[in-house]
Amino acid sequence: MAVIVWGARTRRWDGHHVRDRQGRVIPFIALIGFSGIGLALLIILGAPRMLIALDIAMIGCLIVCAVITVWWKVSMYTATSAGAVVILVLAYTPWLWLSGLIVAAIAWSRVQLGDHTLAQVLGGIAAGSVLAVVFGLLTP
Repeated sequence: MAVIVWGARTRRWDGHHVRDRQGRVIPFIALIGFSGIGLALLIILGAPRMLIALDIAMIGCLIVCAVITVWWKVSMYTATSAGAVVILVLAYTPWLWLSGLIVAAIAWSRVQLGDHTLAQVLGGIAAGSVLAVVFGLLTP
């Protein structure tokens, strides 16, 4: 978040939402880099396998969304919220699918605010959900 706020304050991109697709490159690189450092620390310090799997899934989602962003804008709000729901369901209980209603509300709000199209929020939901399945495959 510090990188995003820095870029917004120095007017390198259009604000803390980074609506301009070209402005998302530096935040994505920073997020992937810091997440990689975090992953290395988790492994070195012997973190639980589930936490390591979560970080790998998160890095995977960031990479997929960064690649998509080269050609198209995907909603990171829906990607992260959908991914979180899938991970919670896989880690705890299917009852948590009900929290998908929050993802629907987030998607609706992004479209209503004019920040994303329906296709972009659905793309985010798909990216987050598919990468969260990686989490499920990496955990015992």
